[in-house]
Parts: sequence; structure tokens; C-alpha cells
Amino acid sequence: MKILQRFVLVTVIPTFFLSLIFFVLLLQLVDVFSELNRYLSFEVPLGTVLYIQMLYLPKSIQFALPIALLFSYSYGMGILHAQNELISVFSSGVSLTRFVLPLLLVGALLGSMSFWFEDNLVIPTLREKNALSAQVLRYSVPGSTNEVIRFDDRGALVYSANRYVHAQRELIQPQVLFRSSLGELEYRLQAQKAQWNESTLQWVFTDAWKYTFVHDEPVQTEFFREFTHERLRKPPRDFLPARQNIDDMQLAEARELIEGMVSSGFLARRERTQYHERFSFALTPFIVGLLSVPLGGRFKKNILLMSLLVSLGFSVVFFVFRMLGGLFATLGYISPQVGAWAGVVVFAILGLILIRTSKT
Repeated sequence: MKILQRFVLVTVIPTFFLSLIFFVLLLQLVDVFSELNRYLSFEVPLGTVLYIQMLYLPKSIQFALPIALLFSYSYGMGILHAQNELISVFSSGVSLTRFVLPLLLVGALLGSMSFWFEDNLVIPTLREKNALSAQVLRYSVPGSTNEVIRFDDRGALVYSANRYVHAQRELIQPQVLFRSSLGELEYRLQAQKAQWNESTLQWVFTDAWKYTFVHDEPVQTEFFREFTHERLRKPPRDFLPARQNIDDMQLAEARELIEGMVSSGFLARRERTQYHERFSFALTPFIVGLLSVPLGGRFKKNILLMSLLVSLGFSVVFFVFRMLGGLFATLGYISPQVGAWAGVVVFAILGLILIRTSKT
């Protein structure tokens, strides 16, 4: 039995790596050509373009992994079927499930690894790639909010800033109005920037001017190199736009954003759906393994072409199904959990049915 399991792995694994390289290269080319006109228009150096594509490499691998796995599994099983190897295997009393168990375990292992891979490598490099692309191609800078106005302490504090940069937890040219319980202006704080202090959970203002307003008295002006106040505790997440793309955030950041939106009264359907999709997407390699193994064994002619068509076709159908689930969840027709997991559950059931009904 171990010999057969090694045999199926040796048949499939080389094809998997070759197809992974092919699909990664295809995704890289699509990304380059989609911005080629702007690269030429702004005369972006070749070294910068190559560095941007290197930053996009982890995301390309993440996208290409399920497709490469689906293609290599279906192609490998097709080759075994065309060479009548499967007849010999099944004649020896080995079931299809036992024979392809190593392939399913590889899919489950890649899925668990892709979850860690996305949170620790894909998200940071994609964020850097988007920021660098925005800089050299003159798009708006991602991860920042322009013309910020926020309220705190039931309206007693009014924050405003030219810009908030979430990566640095920094407010650019902030102002804060302190008002009394009667709504009267007590004093105004103005600075070059404000930095969030994680240890004290307060905003620290740099080069700050404090203007104190007292009835029938001149405005009192004070200057501080650094200024903070116990009331300046509005969390950085509250300065983000009302809508953010969870796909560009690590899990801890995504949870923080969703908690902030929910506490502010937002339903956050789209953000909660995207958050759960991060977990369901990790099972994609295992799901494509369930689908490709029984399908590949049905091909005996034109194996390469049919495997390529099946891998691309099922990938498109799966991602469209996943997109529709996310759309229905965002619109409120179904819960975010159902929208995120519906596609995975449906295709897992389909894969199990195909394996059970395969001729052995």
C-alpha cells in the first residue's frame, strides 16, 4: 500500500510544481500588462517594476495554488487512467479513496499552510506593493483617510485632521476641540501630527498649540513639544473610513476594524463576510483535491487539454459561487457565516459524491 501511495505522489507532485510556476507567471503577466500603460507614461524604472512584481509574488502563489493543484491532480489521474494503471490498482482490492488519500492529505496540509502564509506573508507584501504602486503610478495612497472628522465623549471632543495613516497610527495636522457639557468651547488643540501610544492608549501630539477660551478674557496660548491628555483615547480604528477591504488586513486588524464598526452602529455585513472567507478559503486546496481526483480518472484522451479545461472551468465556477455567497451576505439575504462557507460546503459535498460514484 505504501508503494502505491508513493507512486501516486511521484506521478502528481512534479506536475503540480510545473503548473504552479505556469499559473504564477500568468498572473504576474496579467498584473504587469494591466498597468503597462501607466508604467510607460510615468517612466517607472525597470528595477521598481520588478520589485513591485516580486512583492506581488506571494499573492500570485496564493491565487495559483488551488488551480495548479486541481490541474495536476486531474492530469495525473488521467495519465494513470490512460495507461491502465488504475485498473491494476482497483483489481488489487485498493479503493479509490485509499489510493488517493495522500493527495487529499497534501491538499489539507497546503490549506493549513496557506492560512498562515496569507496572514504572515501575503498581506504584508501586498500592502507594501499597493503602497508602492500608488506612489509611482500616482494613485491615492491605500490605508489612509483624508479630511478626517470624528466625535468622541458624546460629542464633547471633536477630532479633525488632514489625513490619518493607519499603518503608522498617525494623524497629520490634527485639531481637537474640547467642549463643555453645555456645548461651549473650552479650548482647542492644534499640532503638526499626533501619534498613538500603545502603552498608555492615548494620542501624543507633537509641536502642539493649546488655545484656552475663558469668558470675557483674552485667549490663552500655550506651546508644547509633546502634549497628551487622559481624554484623548479615541482608538485608531475609529479614524479609518467606514468601509475597508478586509482582504488587505491581517486577522487581528480585521477583528479590530469589525469590532469598531459594530460598536459604532454599523452592521458590517461585508466586512464580517470577508473575515469568515479568510477561514473558508484555506480549505480550497482540499476541496479541489476532492473534485479533481474523480474527474481526472474519467479522461483517457486529450488528457492535457481536458485537465486544463476542467481546472479552469471549476475554478471559475467555484469563485463565482463564492462571490455570489459574499454578495447575498452583504445584501443581508443570508448571514455572513453562510455566505462565506456555502461554496466550500457545496463543492465538498459534490467532491464526495463524485468519489463515491466513481467506477473502481
